Amino acid sequence: MLSNLPITPFVRLWGRTRRSLIGVSWLSDWWNAVELWITQLPFPAQFAIVIAVLLPVCVGGAWLIDRVVDFVAGKVSPSRSAEPDCD
Repeated sequence: MLSNLPITPFVRLWGRTRRSLIGVSWLSDWWNAVELWITQLPFPAQFAIVIAVLLPVCVGGAWLIDRVVDFVAGKVSPSRSAEPDCD
């Protein structure tokens, strides 16, 4: 029944058909293999792998966000040299 429906560009891009985005099929195949490998491991091994991967990613992401916010705040806030002396 669904095979009789016309294929829209959105459906073509996001996988209702067996086609994939150009040049991304290798990434999808790799991710599927990794996902299958992880799901077949015992839970403690899954937990250790997820923590080993997510902890550095989260720390790095937090550091990057901190640096970007500091940079933007430094550009947006008035400079200290423009403030009058309070004697």
